[in-house]
Amino acid sequence: MNHAALILATLVLSSISLIGSAETLETCNGDADIVFVVDASGSIGSSNFQKVLRFIINITTYFSDDALSGIRFGLVTFSDAANISFDLDKYNDSVSLRQAISSVPYARGFTRTDKGLDKARNMFGKDRRPHVIILVTDGQSSSRESTKAAADRLREANIITLGIGVTDSINEEELKYIGGPNDILTVNNFDVLQDILQGLVRRTCQSIGGAQIQVN
Repeated sequence: MNHAALILATLVLSSISLIGSAETLETCNGDADIVFVVDASGSIGSSNFQKVLRFIINITTYFSDDALSGIRFGLVTFSDAANISFDLDKYNDSVSLRQAISSVPYARGFTRTDKGLDKARNMFGKDRRPHVIILVTDGQSSSRESTKAAADRLREANIITLGIGVTDSINEEELKYIGGPNDILTVNNFDVLQDILQGLVRRTCQSIGGAQIQVN
């Protein structure tokens, strides 16, 4: 195999590892603040938590480097408490962003979804940019009423919330209350998160009024 062919093969394999089984890649260009709110409770487990982080990294690959000047990402984890892993103004290049995601620590503990949602809500500014939360959880919250109240506060602030439920332990009714019936996606286990990747990116892009550019 000559040098050029070797480089091409490497690029192809790298693309496959990033987008899973997707046949095409659609990048999204827009202007928005997006915060990932990630369940880091004890039921997740360290191995599955790493799968969630890889899934989130793959989500960011659908937003072109040019779009990162308009789209900012933040990340919050929650268990007994909620912690900001990195704020919206921390990273403006894709390499640093993805390195930061891969380094997020796993906490363990209870599932205080309400604290994660409230922490994310307070990260958004008062500008007119679309504000989006992408919640990833594997079960129901430890405090249902507090979580409902947190979801109500998100709606009052006009924050778009997309919910991802993993495993059959999720409380789908609660997830729908948080994100709305048309803004949730569910999968049976962490190994198939990539199956909903493109659908989630399209929905996110639609919610921020972004333009999708298909790359064959």
